[in-house]
Amino acid sequence: MKIKNSALIIFLLVLSVIIGCRGKSEQENRPPQIYKISFSPSPAIANQDLQVVVDFVDKENDPVVFSYKWYRDGKLIKEGGSNSLEAKELKPNSVIYVELSASDGVNKIDFIRSEEVMVKGERPVIKRVWITPEQASKESILRVEIDCSGCEGVEFYYRWRVNNELLEGAEGEELSLGEYELKKGDQIFVEVATELAPETWYPSNFAVIANQHPEAIDQGESWIENKVFYYQFHVKDPDGDRLNYELVEAPPGATLNSIKEIVSWTIPDGFQGEIKILVRVKDSEGAFAELGGNFNIQAP
Repeated sequence: MKIKNSALIIFLLVLSVIIGCRGKSEQENRPPQIYKISFSPSPAIANQDLQVVVDFVDKENDPVVFSYKWYRDGKLIKEGGSNSLEAKELKPNSVIYVELSASDGVNKIDFIRSEEVMVKGERPVIKRVWITPEQASKESILRVEIDCSGCEGVEFYYRWRVNNELLEGAEGEELSLGEYELKKGDQIFVEVATELAPETWYPSNFAVIANQHPEAIDQGESWIENKVFYYQFHVKDPDGDRLNYELVEAPPGATLNSIKEIVSWTIPDGFQGEIKILVRVKDSEGAFAELGGNFNIQAP
């Protein structure tokens, strides 16, 4: 009798351990956690397959099975285990959303609804991208022109490059060159993509920073001292080019000092009237500026 009681006690202990372990296991197994439901591609494009992407985690690393219900304009059009919707079901301007449930074999999550997405028109085709003006100064504003079919209401992305180097922060349809330290000969272009195909970039033509003409710093000044007429001017070259000076027109005997940027002329005895001074200042590429004018010489 004592042996039978001992066997019964052992059996009950083993049974309680088994039940306790199973209860503990079921209690500790947690359902999958779903963090985010998104779609690819985003935005959805007409006549192109659409997939739902689920960001989730299962703490016990159990295999998770999903079930999907696809809706278009509020009507159920597909359900089952497929996470994709065929291209034929995506109509322009229709609204798509999905409801999904998840199970790890022990726990099940009831259907969760995604956000709604509107289906865009078919993938746009960019035929040509160009920027104006092609010959730009360091102060120009470049603008993008796009020839594109199927692009109505589509957002464009821009990235600008100078000498093929990406220009950080330049992401608009206009580029103000005065905000950057550019120099003569720099080549600038832009690449354009659409929100429907952000991985495909279309390059434009090149805009080149053109050579700039020499510029007069001021209007110049003239005076007479000890019967000598003087005309002084000041010129700079925006590109830093070496300058050549030429006295194009002046009274006989007038001289030009290119270092001091001054024209001098000894006034003959008894002379009065008008004279003309014309100085041409030319850079290394032939661009020039002309300075001077007509000056009236009065008798002392």
